[in-house]
Amino acid sequence: MKSYENIVSDLVAKGWRVEGETRTHTLMAKGERLKHWAHILLTLGTAGIWGFIYGPLLAFGGLRQRRVVRLPNGDGRVERVY
Repeated sequence: MKSYENIVSDLVAKGWRVEGETRTHTLMAKGERLKHWAHILLTLGTAGIWGFIYGPLLAFGGLRQRRVVRLPNGDGRVERVY
């Protein structure tokens, strides 16, 4: 069984980034962050029409995928990756 550090390192090597970390879990995400300035310019340039697309992207975080790696009891074994 792979250790917690090895699983996180493997995911980082595959393009995932660590967005948060506590003693019990690591929150990872994959995909690009929203470029707010571009969406704001598009919204202004289209007289607000682009806002109907930008609003849901802003609310739901765009096309990012999230995955949590859990570490139980601090012993280095991974309980769940999803």
